[in-house]
Amino acid sequence: MTSELIQSLSTGIEKLNLSINQIENLSNQIGTSTDSNDLRKKLADVQHSAKEIAQNAQRNLKELISDPINVNEFKIQKERLIDEFVKVFKIFQQVAETSLRKLKQFELPEQSASRGGNVTFQNEIEEANFGLGRSLNYEQEQSNIQINIDQDLQSVNDRDNQIQQLESDIIDLNTTFRDLAIILNDQQKTINAFENNINNADFTVMNTMFVLGSNSR
Repeated sequence: MTSELIQSLSTGIEKLNLSINQIENLSNQIGTSTDSNDLRKKLADVQHSAKEIAQNAQRNLKELISDPINVNEFKIQKERLIDEFVKVFKIFQQVAETSLRKLKQFELPEQSASRGGNVTFQNEIEEANFGLGRSLNYEQEQSNIQINIDQDLQSVNDRDNQIQQLESDIIDLNTTFRDLAIILNDQQKTINAFENNINNADFTVMNTMFVLGSNSR
């Protein structure tokens, strides 16, 4: 059981590290010439999947901590994995917050145009009406303009949904980190209590030996 938990947690940490690298790569492209709505969707999807990986790893860690380990080799691995997971989790939180901040800061060109309001769209339609008059292409041009408007509005909606998802993921991460802190704090209390019991037992043994030695004289 212990070896399986250690392997699962180790795999989770490795996957989370890979996801963090991918998130950073995508986030660094926001606001650049390679930025796109598809890229932002991928960023949101990767970060959401990474959050689930982190939550699963946290559950494995909780089980590992509660599992009594008597083999020294497992104890060393357990302590190392706990330290690694806490570090990578903190990095993940920072990366997630950075990607959300950049997503809010930079809008795609079509999103900025859409937020210009219906006035811009109406002007496009009026200009098309004036220029085309009764030409045969009038209806087709009207349709093309409407399609562009719909696509731009969809892009805005996508951005809002991506931001909401990232915000939700960060809230979940903060909750998971608080739970992790409680788990580690409880573990430390257990260790301290165990060490106190050992010290008390050693003192009792020493005191008993001293009394027996005194009586024998």
